[in-house]
Amino acid sequence: MKRLFSILFLGLFFLGLLCFPALSISGASSGILLWFQKVLPVLLPFVLASRLMAESRLMNRFSPKTCGIVMGFLCGYPMGAIWAASLVKSGRISVSEGQKMVIFCNQPSPMFLTGYIGIQCLGISQGLPLLFCALAPSLLAALLALSRSDAANYRKEPMIPLSLESFERCFLDSCETLVKIGGYILLFSILASWITLLPLPGLLRAVLLGICEMTTGTGVLGGMQLPVKLAAPLCFGLATFGGLSCIGQTGGCLKGSGIKLAPYAAGRAVLGLLTGLLCYCCLQWL
Repeated sequence: MKRLFSILFLGLFFLGLLCFPALSISGASSGILLWFQKVLPVLLPFVLASRLMAESRLMNRFSPKTCGIVMGFLCGYPMGAIWAASLVKSGRISVSEGQKMVIFCNQPSPMFLTGYIGIQCLGISQGLPLLFCALAPSLLAALLALSRSDAANYRKEPMIPLSLESFERCFLDSCETLVKIGGYILLFSILASWITLLPLPGLLRAVLLGICEMTTGTGVLGGMQLPVKLAAPLCFGLATFGGLSCIGQTGGCLKGSGIKLAPYAAGRAVLGLLTGLLCYCCLQWL
């Protein structure tokens, strides 16, 4: 079944490239620019730092839950997935704990939520209440789900001095991870460009764009001059879900860890709905 789906998807994708070459090139260019200008400069230092911390066993001096929550919530997609996979592969947490961690800790960063969505898309200068609405469901769920984490694998180990060879290995691993992420951004940016051809109402088309690629969709929603009470729940909900592009990036980061992608996608969808509902209620109250 998976093979049939893959063949069908590749066939349709190739047909789309042939039917809409100019639009596909435009979408690919937008995806490459998004990766090069916004994703690569922000993520590469964090990914490299996480690899070096794992290599030196620095993260082994802290509890796995603390590592996952702090890195996932502060650094944004897909750092939570990278850390969860790293902790599972190193044996510090079980696969089941990693499955919970990746759902709740693979989050959009606070800077993305307040800077891009809050200020650039919605024009909200005071975005702390909405930031709380976006992070609260995931943070509460993470604390509840991981409160009974198995402490047997929590062991402090001596740090290992870093060498030039280990730095080069971590750097190459980080570049490989970023290239994979760039590939998913490129793919879903092309798909997002095709969505613009659908004969749909503008709001529905923007939501579909956000489901495909959250940065593109939230940008379109922000430019539609919608009431903040409608635009903010949609934008923050889509950002919490992450879009299919982030789900694909997460899947690439989870390979070899045993963590399944389907429960992650379902969990992020539920958290996205909760975030949107909480933002809507907060704006009604404010």
